[in-house]
Amino acid sequence: MKKLPSGYNLGNGLVKWNGFIESDTSGVHKFRFFASGYTKVWLDGKLVNDRWRQSWNPTKKMFYLPMEKGKRYSLKIEWTPNGGESYISLKYLKPLDDQEQNELSLYSESADQINYYFVYGSNMDDVISGYRTITVKQT
Repeated sequence: MKKLPSGYNLGNGLVKWNGFIESDTSGVHKFRFFASGYTKVWLDGKLVNDRWRQSWNPTKKMFYLPMEKGKRYSLKIEWTPNGGESYISLKYLKPLDDQEQNELSLYSESADQINYYFVYGSNMDDVISGYRTITVKQT
């Protein structure tokens, strides 16, 4: 977590960032943007996010960019924070190899450890039976 400079007023602030991104891998890169306040994001000259959200209901946006290894792509962000509590985050994932393309990954933003269970069945009775196997049949 990065803190803003001491004395920075979120209520009257405006943050503008212009730069470039570059990857050491070719392929489709995935980006996850998470913020409160009013945000605009341009990736390679294309507006990919233009939203306003309060802190209790932040914006979450996924976007993708095919990138070539070693090539620079422009990234521009404008952010007007939403008063006393605001946040902004941009994360990326390099292209997955063919083996990982159809895998599913689950995570929690609020928990350090959490268990997910997937119960497969060809019909609802099979799913309920699988659920009972995990949780023990209720009497």
